[in-house]
Amino acid sequence: FGSFTTFPLKIKLNLNRSDLFCSSDGVSPFSFHFQGTFFERSFRGSFLKRSLRLVSLLIGLCFALTKLQTKLISMATLTGTRWVVENKKGVTDIVINVTESKQSVQIFKCEGSVITVKGKVASISIDASKKTAVIFDAIISTVSVVNSASVQLQANDALPSLTIDNTSGATVYIQSAIGKQVEIVTSASTEVNVVTPGKTENDDPVEQPIPQQFVTKFAANGKLVTSPVEHVGV
Repeated sequence: FGSFTTFPLKIKLNLNRSDLFCSSDGVSPFSFHFQGTFFERSFRGSFLKRSLRLVSLLIGLCFALTKLQTKLISMATLTGTRWVVENKKGVTDIVINVTESKQSVQIFKCEGSVITVKGKVASISIDASKKTAVIFDAIISTVSVVNSASVQLQANDALPSLTIDNTSGATVYIQSAIGKQVEIVTSASTEVNVVTPGKTENDDPVEQPIPQQFVTKFAANGKLVTSPVEHVGV
């Protein structure tokens, strides 16, 4: 070891992948190369070389966990009692785990995304979103959709009230008997349909449109009476 300086040690860090995960054979993308005959004989298969590989593996794991945590946090944020999901495009695995029934969910400017709300929640509002699906369990108050297009809602449990305003294309899937007690209020909206399960598991789901055309007439007492236009098939 007296001639240490005559055998140069060179450590090179190779990153061959965009993500810091180990490859399928368990080798980390971090690799250390020793150049020089002395070090090749002394450290090949040695404890030091194995330790360096272990360190590189741990570093890669830390980076991967940090990346995953950042992704999960960025999907939905909790401010006070309100969950906020906004400006998401093409994200189909957003999951919100509601921990208190007083919490609410606000979805804003999402496109081509799927949001699943697990647990009983006070309310859900969907604003300025399109081609987005929202799946939820029990609702205490209401679900509102406004200024949106081509949205899908799936109610797995209780849904007391649903309001749809200024929306073009909304399909509501009611999955339970208690969900059929919902009161639906629509305004300035088109192509709104409600789908419920068939009478038996073998029956097809039943789809019913909500009228978007109305006729108004004077009643005998002089007051206006408005009713939906009924289209009768020939």
